[in-house]
Amino acid sequence: MQQGDIYTHAFTVTPGVYDGFIQTFGDRNPLHTDGAFAVSKGFKGPVMHGNILNGFLSFFVGECLPLKNTFEFKFNFKNAEGKKVAKGEIQIGLLL
Repeated sequence: MQQGDIYTHAFTVTPGVYDGFIQTFGDRNPLHTDGAFAVSKGFKGPVMHGNILNGFLSFFVGECLPLKNTFEFKFNFKNAEGKKVAKGEIQIGLLL
């Protein structure tokens, strides 16, 4: 990996991913599960659990990147319309 390299991978929040998260962790907050409630709070519909992004990020770092050293890693997530919905920075590397 070199500074400035860009790696991409598309993820889709399928009903299976969404329902699996709810079943596994039991988070049934109405913002995530009740469309009418989410709309009443100004959203178009139920809001995806933010921690689903952590699972995608874990897969990407662990399975998609050719790591040999420690790196600063900047990431962003966009929705289907291309709007940025999350961003961040992490430091990643191999444990020896």
